[in-house]
Amino acid sequence: MTAAYTLTNGVVDLVVSVAEGLRIVRYGFVGSDNLLASAGDRSTPTPLGPWKPIGGHRLWVAPESMPGSYAPDTLPIACDVHDARAGSFVQPVDAAGIEKHLTIAIAAAGSRIIVTHRIVNRTCWPVRVAPWAISIVAGRATAFVPQPPFRSHTEDFLPARAMVQWSYTDLADPRWRIGPRLIALTPDLSRTTAQKIGVGNAAGWCAVQLDEVVFVKRFGWQAGASYPDFGCNNELFTIEDYLEVETLGPFEQLAPGNAAVHTEQWTLFQARPASARDDEQWDLLEALLSTGDGEPF
Repeated sequence: MTAAYTLTNGVVDLVVSVAEGLRIVRYGFVGSDNLLASAGDRSTPTPLGPWKPIGGHRLWVAPESMPGSYAPDTLPIACDVHDARAGSFVQPVDAAGIEKHLTIAIAAAGSRIIVTHRIVNRTCWPVRVAPWAISIVAGRATAFVPQPPFRSHTEDFLPARAMVQWSYTDLADPRWRIGPRLIALTPDLSRTTAQKIGVGNAAGWCAVQLDEVVFVKRFGWQAGASYPDFGCNNELFTIEDYLEVETLGPFEQLAPGNAAVHTEQWTLFQARPASARDDEQWDLLEALLSTGDGEPF
């Protein structure tokens, strides 16, 4: 059996591992570093058996629960690779009763990729869930989430959005840099405590800088919808050299056989890192976001 499929347009390539679970294990410019990373030998024991993050990009289901979210997912995958730039991949129904689909399409030119995530309720009862797209990125990278547009107190005294902490979040931890325009998170191998923040990100993008490459994710925001984790559609998590960049769709009440869909658009840019200053990093990302994303599909 084929262990992995490579999709490419000659500019970027993407590798989907299918022999032991559904993961996108590589995304990068052809011949250059992988923006995604292995999770090493990490494993979480569950009543359903050990669950392994494996690495790369995966589809999960919110809200996080034990053992439901951690249902082992390393069975071989059903694949339909349409051509060199597109394919569909289906993970068998897991022990929590969820079937997971990834559909991937690479633009004819440039670096743009559309990753469509689909979760299907294969239980015999309705479930209230949300699709949860998680990318484990290189541990020497820095992840960025935009802040809402800054306005003075005299201009706008109402709250702008939710920013959610976990019980282990420490905003004084030096891995965080929180400025008026960006929240930045950089892993540190020497720090063995976890850190996480979630936000309601109406801007619909986040970014990762790895050396001289910037990885931008774009995703949806539905005003008034109910999102997991007190209203989050974008979350960052780190422990040691492990860094997750996460996006979520809104909650949906799925009847048996029904599906929820969540889409991300990925783009890569060549760009030298800005300084650690919030305004300079913002200027770099804003300039990249204003450029085109390559030719139409």
